[in-house]
Amino acid sequence: MANLPMLAKIVVEGVIRLTKMFTKQFKDAQAAEADGGQQESESEDDEAGDGDERVHRNAAKQAKTCLRKSLGLVKDIYRKFSQHTEFIQEFSNTVYQEVVCD
Repeated sequence: MANLPMLAKIVVEGVIRLTKMFTKQFKDAQAAEADGGQQESESEDDEAGDGDERVHRNAAKQAKTCLRKSLGLVKDIYRKFSQHTEFIQEFSNTVYQEVVCD
């Protein structure tokens, strides 16, 4: 129980925040690429671009999976440690700021 607040903070502020940041940057990069792609003509480097796009799409899928699993961990933490009111209040504030306020 002594390490639980620190581990819970890692899940919420580490994993969830990082996956949300990655997803936002990925979406911004896609939007910028779409805007730039409309202005540029096609080049011979399409095969390399397709490979990069595939890698980024796979990374985005993994980020979504990671976010889903970390939200499942948040749910499990609530279920298992709901009797510790002081911890749950602090944890709820952190979850609210990272997940709901955004």
